[in-house]
Amino acid sequence: MLAKLAPPVFPMVFGVIRSAMFPTYDDLVEEQIKFAKDTSKIKCVDDLLNSGDTWRSVNLLATINVRYFYYQIYKLTILIKRCSTNHK
Repeated sequence: MLAKLAPPVFPMVFGVIRSAMFPTYDDLVEEQIKFAKDTSKIKCVDDLLNSGDTWRSVNLLATINVRYFYYQIYKLTILIKRCSTNHK
């Protein structure tokens, strides 16, 4: 592409093209996710629901809705994992 940039339409290209080896954004994000998984006490939805960060409601319907909400979050994380592995 640089070879097609010719005067007078484009300025003359001067410089050095080099190859630099740096970690990509994807590599850094995957490393953070792996670290979070390895250090987390919560490994599944049951661990999340029994972690003490939930509450009991007098209303049974409210309790079901809270658990359904956590289940939907779990399904969303599975979907995100599938999408991220399909793009590699």
